Amino acid sequence: MSLKQKILTLACIFTTGYLLIALVRYVLADYFYSQKDYERAIALSSEPLYKIGYAAQLPSNAVSLLEKASSASPRNIKLLKSISLTYSDLAENNPEYLGRENEVLMRLRQLAPTDPWVTYQLTLNYLKLGHKELAKKTLLKTLELKPDYEKAKSLHATFGILQI
Repeated sequence: MSLKQKILTLACIFTTGYLLIALVRYVLADYFYSQKDYERAIALSSEPLYKIGYAAQLPSNAVSLLEKASSASPRNIKLLKSISLTYSDLAENNPEYLGRENEVLMRLRQLAPTDPWVTYQLTLNYLKLGHKELAKKTLLKTLELKPDYEKAKSLHATFGILQI
């Protein structure tokens, strides 16, 4: 075997070893995430969704982790949707998070203007903030985007019943 072949063989072995270690770390991180052991999952992988799961469990650390996850992947729609829902959950105990949820939803609206989920969540956020006219307008936009959206149809019927 020539020197060149030995070097290539050695490079292949190291590359295979590196990829195997990376795969094991990923699988372990995914396992810990599924077990809701977010700290171990985050230690093994920089996957932003693991930080979201951790943030949802620990409201005191949630904001900083959400900001880190968002800055790591600012155009990730799935991640931004998770952040929006986390802020919505945090707002149940602390209404100051409604504004942050609104900011994320507005960013989502720019990134995914035809996604009815975004406009529906924005409608709910406007209602929580007390902006009834904006909520009505956004709800109509949701139904325009997806006329068979059951939750939006139900909310629209509620608007009619309550004369909002």
